[in-house]
Amino acid sequence: MFGDADLVYQVGPDQLKESIVLASAPADPTYRFSLKLAGVKAVPQQPDGSIVFSPQGGVGRPLFTMPRLFMTDARDDAASPYGKAFSDKVTQTVTQRGANIDITVSADAGWLNSADRQFPVVIDPTIAIEPAPEQAQDAMVDSGAPTTNCGGITGLYAGTTASAKRRSLLKFDLSSVPPGTPIDAAQLKLYFDQSFQTNANAVQLEVRQAALPWTESTVNWNSPVNGALGTLGYNMACVDDSYTSKTSMVGA
Repeated sequence: MFGDADLVYQVGPDQLKESIVLASAPADPTYRFSLKLAGVKAVPQQPDGSIVFSPQGGVGRPLFTMPRLFMTDARDDAASPYGKAFSDKVTQTVTQRGANIDITVSADAGWLNSADRQFPVVIDPTIAIEPAPEQAQDAMVDSGAPTTNCGGITGLYAGTTASAKRRSLLKFDLSSVPPGTPIDAAQLKLYFDQSFQTNANAVQLEVRQAALPWTESTVNWNSPVNGALGTLGYNMACVDDSYTSKTSMVGA
């Protein structure tokens, strides 16, 4: 039941991202997906707005999740964590009958019909296979939305615009390493593919130790960990300078 909406799918190693693309405000912004998953139980909306899919018996960690939904329009917005004007007034509800699971996505009609809207609008349901919280966590914090938790977004942003600063947090389970074990070296490799202001601004990046504990589902810009930056790591950028059509960064 998608009417005039277009569907765009992006398949990645750890997620299936589906975009509902609206060319104009629909009369009824409600969309339904049907899944058939034997042995899986869909747990309705969590406190953060996500849906968790777990083994039917409830034993073991979640198999995958659908993070909290959001929608964006075509208007650039430097204060938005997505780079475009956005709203999180999108709900997702679950109805399950045995192996048959229906997901209903409902977008806020008021936001869609606002005079400020610039179409197309994209609604972002995503099925994500994520490590369990005890294995790894990641989140972004945004000075432009200091009380907003961005632990469920699909990207990790870093940099500064004219109106906001963004940082990303990563945490890994190191409990398998016995306390006091000498560590000669450890490496964290990330790639950066974000543009700020159509690549007009330089973005200085560095990696530091997070000196205080934090949790993916609650951390925000105002959290104590954001003001407790620890030891600066040995940071090195590797850039393919010959690939000029795809990168504006310079480096070794």
